[in-house]
Amino acid sequence: MAKIEPFCAWRYAPPLEAELDRLLTPPYDVISPALQEALYARHPKNFCRIDFAREEPGDREGHDKYGRAAATWESWRREGTFRRDERPAFYVYEQEFALAGKPRRRRRGFFCAVALESLRQGEIRGHERTLEGPKADRLRLTRATQCNLSPIFALYEDVERLIDGRLHEATTGAPLMATTIDDVTHRLWTLTEASALADVIQAIRQRRLFIADGHHRYETALAYQEERRREQGGVASPQPFDSTLMFLCNAHGEGVEILPTHRLLPADGWPRLKAGGLESGLTDAFDVTELDGVREEGEAGLLATALEQAGRSGPAFIALTSDGSARLLRLRPSAEPDRLIPGRDLPPEVKRLDVTLLHEFILKRLAAERPQGESAPVDYVHEIAEAIGAVRSGRATGAFLLNPTPTAQVIEIANLGARMPPKSTYFYPKIITGLVVRDLRPSD
Repeated sequence: MAKIEPFCAWRYAPPLEAELDRLLTPPYDVISPALQEALYARHPKNFCRIDFAREEPGDREGHDKYGRAAATWESWRREGTFRRDERPAFYVYEQEFALAGKPRRRRRGFFCAVALESLRQGEIRGHERTLEGPKADRLRLTRATQCNLSPIFALYEDVERLIDGRLHEATTGAPLMATTIDDVTHRLWTLTEASALADVIQAIRQRRLFIADGHHRYETALAYQEERRREQGGVASPQPFDSTLMFLCNAHGEGVEILPTHRLLPADGWPRLKAGGLESGLTDAFDVTELDGVREEGEAGLLATALEQAGRSGPAFIALTSDGSARLLRLRPSAEPDRLIPGRDLPPEVKRLDVTLLHEFILKRLAAERPQGESAPVDYVHEIAEAIGAVRSGRATGAFLLNPTPTAQVIEIANLGARMPPKSTYFYPKIITGLVVRDLRPSD
């Protein structure tokens, strides 16, 4: 059973809380170097200086970005930039947003402390593979600051929406804060009433948690817990580092959106992707149909509609080729993923995923023509217009457009204990960083 508890968050104090649109940041893993510089310039107390501090000339072991982040955090605490709430709470968090061509929607959940469990067993499950580099980076930052700085995003299943009802009670009054950043409105309330806290805690105990975003942060929390327990010789009573900061959201609630991540074939790693090559190399498994008149970025909506409609009946992709054309690829009913992807230790449910078919069948078959074989690089973009522009400019020799992975498939894979290929999901909008911070040190 998943175990959660309220906590006392560190939050930006007045008068700075009136400037949160200049202070809060996206998660570290979507911050480009250009955005990092922009966040630094946006405000001298932008939270990027803590969660994703930049490297400086002359950095060395012991005098680096992690040390600067820790020193900055301590300074902001002492001078009152941040203050700690006195009463433990669940922090109800709402994001209001709109996707192109659709009405505005609201996604509501809550921040809490979640007891750590192994991802191989227990009631917390992941679905993505992780890389050592990001985990090493996050672990060094956690050691330096001794805080959960950026929340992990996890889903639970509550078809009857019982938990949602309790969260709604907290939103009847004015929010603690409300700010709009990049057309996403963020609102925060506290849930502190004892019976409401007890009801939510008990309801979550009966449910499994599925990590949507933040796999590296979760595995970092496990590594940090192991380090601290080893240092203390095995502490019997629960310590703050035995839990981690999460945002929990109902998978069956409004506003749970997964966007696709499209694949580019970089010009420095792939030959030109030609329509003839697709038709000769893939027609044993896919029906390949040319889409007329797709040449400009402004026609991205036409491609999105065609891809969505084709995906209703099975795996489908759109290939953008170097000659400026677009081809719709639909998996033939007779083509079995188990036959197309033989010899891999993957459950059938993973082999049926669009992203698995693309990487393990289509790209490997195309890469077989290259001397480097399957090690060919792939780049990622979220906008179809950007993919069209990359191919038209020659930055990419081709591109593959995908439909988003449905939430139900993500939960199915996580329940199996299996892993999806990298960049299989892009939950939108991202959970903002710097809104609530959880201390990993014992209470003062």
